[in-house]
Amino acid sequence: PPYGIRAGAKKVGINENLVSKHYPTSVPKWRQCVAYSVVEVLTDLLDFASRMLVKGGRLVYWLPTTESYKDSDLPVHPCLSLVSNAEQVLTSCWKRRLITMEKIKDFDPVVDTGYKSVTTFEE
Repeated sequence: PPYGIRAGAKKVGINENLVSKHYPTSVPKWRQCVAYSVVEVLTDLLDFASRMLVKGGRLVYWLPTTESYKDSDLPVHPCLSLVSNAEQVLTSCWKRRLITMEKIKDFDPVVDTGYKSVTTFEE
């Protein structure tokens, strides 16, 4: 993830618009697909990696970017450090980057929650 940025990602959740419109007093009991922004995908991915990888383990993923990309756009996490950032040009305005991050410390729920993983990523 997030490979198909144009298609848009979805996740299982509660569609608030549907709930308030059709079910104002209760929550539906079936699964619904809701939008899953690139920022949310990246935040969840880094959180998961920081909790599940062993120290020294690596997370490798594609990051969709445009020509306005800056290094400050990269998501960060206190438990992960950047190892590699390689660009591949796809079209005149779309690029993707192969990002490799390595786990450098054990996850501490007190210290490592509440960080901001993505600073200025363009949706």
